[in-house]
Amino acid sequence: MKNKFSDHQIESLRTLVGQKLLYVAGPNLSSLLQSDLVIIATDSQCVAFQGDIHEDVFEGFPETYSSIEAFRAEETDISDSISNGNQYFFKKGEQISGLFVIQDKLVGYLDGKESWEYSTDIGIVLKLESGFLALSRLGYHDEMLQVTYLNELDLEAIPDTLGRFDNDLHVNFTSSRSIIKI
Repeated sequence: MKNKFSDHQIESLRTLVGQKLLYVAGPNLSSLLQSDLVIIATDSQCVAFQGDIHEDVFEGFPETYSSIEAFRAEETDISDSISNGNQYFFKKGEQISGLFVIQDKLVGYLDGKESWEYSTDIGIVLKLESGFLALSRLGYHDEMLQVTYLNELDLEAIPDTLGRFDNDLHVNFTSSRSIIKI
């Protein structure tokens, strides 16, 4: 199963490259920079990232999984962010010079044999003049997003995505993370 940004979303995200970061915000964005809705404002646009929950049948069982939707931020969400004091100006004015997508791949094994694979985009990374801004899902099954500022592009510094996958005598799981330059 695959859970990825659409081609349209990727094209929209590419428009961030070359712009200057103004702030990160969200109507309910906490000081820990966690929320289900995060807005990245630049000098020419505001892009919203919404964590969302979907239900689907996976390996014969109903399961919930999360995704990130990227779209033009609504004026009400921007004004609510401002009135709630949920704007964060760290790295303000820095130019965005690169865009990366973070992908996780989970593989399930039953008695040592691969039984399923799940590939998902868990976030993006923006390259700034003095570091990076990462936006990632906190869980495979919930809508919470996390903003993380990085000095270097280090995948281990981005919070792990949590899931309901437990190894036992017959079932094992592996996970790997990669980053793709867009």
